[in-house]
Amino acid sequence: MKTGTNLFADVVIVDDDEDDRFLMDYAIDQLPLNLNVVTVSDARDVLTYLQKCQRPPSLLITDLNMPCLNGFELLNLLKQSTHYRDIPVVVLTTSQAQEDRERCYRAGANAFIVKPGDFSEVTKLLHSCIQIWLGSSRS
Repeated sequence: MKTGTNLFADVVIVDDDEDDRFLMDYAIDQLPLNLNVVTVSDARDVLTYLQKCQRPPSLLITDLNMPCLNGFELLNLLKQSTHYRDIPVVVLTTSQAQEDRERCYRAGANAFIVKPGDFSEVTKLLHSCIQIWLGSSRS
């Protein structure tokens, strides 16, 4: 878990793939914004982090297919909680299955996006997500 000592995050990234976490964190760092990003490798870790943080993050980006607790289960837990249900959740996954997309939206996902393979596309995608859910006034 990359949290430092700060118990507040603008953006939380949940992905079991270390390379994907690094890529997304790096892409966000390239944006002309001052954001605190927390990355975790497991959905259980994000639940622990949320219990300790000073306030809920402004955006949570999660992978879908993770061991132990997958993105569907994480979505269900978040959206059933009075404390966390208002956190915007973007599912960023390699899955292109329509069934997965529909299941995520039924569980309360704000967006379902297939991971692009190109770094510049990842950066554009994350910038768009941040503008939508955090506002363009972040700096």
